[in-house]
Amino acid sequence: MSETTQLLVPLDGSGLALNAIPYAQALVGDAGSIVLLQVVSPAKPVRSGLGTPVVSEEFTGAWGLETAHKGLDDTAESLRRHLPSSVSIRSIVSSGDPATEVLNAIGREKITTVVMTSHARGALGRAAFGSVADRVAHNADVPVVIIRPTDETGVIGRPAFFRRIVLPLDGSNLAAEAVPFAQNVATRLNLPISLVNVLDTVSTYAAAGALPLPQSALDEWWNEARDMLTPTATALEAAGITTKIEILQGAAFAAIANYAKPGDIIVMTTHGRTGFVRWLLGSVAEKLVRSAPVPVCVVPARKKGGAPAA
Repeated sequence: MSETTQLLVPLDGSGLALNAIPYAQALVGDAGSIVLLQVVSPAKPVRSGLGTPVVSEEFTGAWGLETAHKGLDDTAESLRRHLPSSVSIRSIVSSGDPATEVLNAIGREKITTVVMTSHARGALGRAAFGSVADRVAHNADVPVVIIRPTDETGVIGRPAFFRRIVLPLDGSNLAAEAVPFAQNVATRLNLPISLVNVLDTVSTYAAAGALPLPQSALDEWWNEARDMLTPTATALEAAGITTKIEILQGAAFAAIANYAKPGDIIVMTTHGRTGFVRWLLGSVAEKLVRSAPVPVCVVPARKKGGAPAA
């Protein structure tokens, strides 16, 4: 994030999508901007059972936009009452493909972070929002915070509570690209950071033909992980951030998910190191986005040329 935090919160008119707002309130802090975006589907005429148009495309389009504007303005007004005066809020309604409109708004509105739920309309017979979150997370050039919503209707009011940042690292340069974002959030919100590395003993055990690893090998592996995390921990401590090194064992996704506790936010890049006895960070990130018990912030990893890694 830059000095001025510009958050984009995509909504779809459902209560579940509103679950993202308390997290946006917490992340924006005492200054910055929150942009609420709702995308309506392109207008279509309403037809009778025989296929005859009974309501014109122009009317349904205008009605859809008017309804979205009113709902979004009401949400913005409710949110404004719970924000510091130094935080601005705007609402935007557009028409088209939701993921495409979100990605377009990132550049147009100079967004620094997207905050959205993984599924907004999950009830039977409603459109799933999860595919939109997937596309945004895979294609956005800014960090995307994804929240798994509860079954309760989102309530605007008190900001979400954050107690710790969980930052998984695997030793790769791509994974380390999540560190600046985590440091920025930790500094602004006064949060500690836990640097996490996972000794993937499950995959190693299978690759070794189900032979147990000697304790000496595990000790050497543990020391290597500690040495890998120590420079980052030292730099964060020097920046005034309370930092802890955590080395876990097991399958990477399960180890990180079990380690996360209420009040945590997991921050990680979309890609990391691959190969023998290393965990594929992109795959772990995708699993955590879908199943982690806490919000997950996906930071886009970049190639040397500056473009997000494919």
